[in-house]
Amino acid sequence: MTTTTNQTSRMSQTSRTPVEERVALLLAKAESTTPEEAEALTEHAERLMLRHGIEQATVAAARRGQQVRPEEIVEQRIPFTGVYGRALVTLGSAVAGEYGTVRTYYLQVRGATSTTLVLVGHESDVRAVETLVTSLVLQGRVALDRWWRTVREQPGARLLSGSERTALRRDYLIGFGQGAADRLRSTREVVHAEAEQAEPGSTLALVDRGRAVDAYLADLGLRRGRRIRVGGGYDVGRRDGRRADVGTTPVAGSRRALGY
Repeated sequence: MTTTTNQTSRMSQTSRTPVEERVALLLAKAESTTPEEAEALTEHAERLMLRHGIEQATVAAARRGQQVRPEEIVEQRIPFTGVYGRALVTLGSAVAGEYGTVRTYYLQVRGATSTTLVLVGHESDVRAVETLVTSLVLQGRVALDRWWRTVREQPGARLLSGSERTALRRDYLIGFGQGAADRLRSTREVVHAEAEQAEPGSTLALVDRGRAVDAYLADLGLRRGRRIRVGGGYDVGRRDGRRADVGTTPVAGSRRALGY
């Protein structure tokens, strides 16, 4: 998608809260452990993240009308490069969409090899989602390598053309993102139900938070991008994404080097 504006707010250098630090540590560990532990760690991190988001929204709603600086709505860009850039953007967008109060759009410059996912939301929400998306992109890359080793052992694998191999790997990554989003949706439903039972009306603050972000985007005149077509590797990737099945190989390289 191409956006009609270049206006982008940068997140301030606000330090992470203790909860955000805990979430980041759990996800970092999930990137280089066994599949079973990775699934448990990622789900635990998501629960903490969602509960923290409810608390942040509730506090902000309680302060409305007071002489307190409201939390800023920001845009955070996450660039992806390489042949799988669009697939990774789709992965990230699917996960971000299930958080509930963060919206996304794509930036793609004609002729460029990179695609940028833009997260839009209140600053604390965007920080949380950026951490989760970055981790799941890395987990997805490890899971893809693990799955692809099994594909190469199958009869007829050598007959696949280069474009067919690329399509399979791309679809796997998209499916992995949707699987991770499926799990996050289930976790969010449970966490929100628990919060509503403990403090009736607490989740209404999240609705208002999301509406504020929608109004921000409407003011920018943005439109949604098209979906990417999916094929053979999608179902396997979605299954593994739901399980957070990341294998046992640690992720090498910088967290900023997200291109595949």
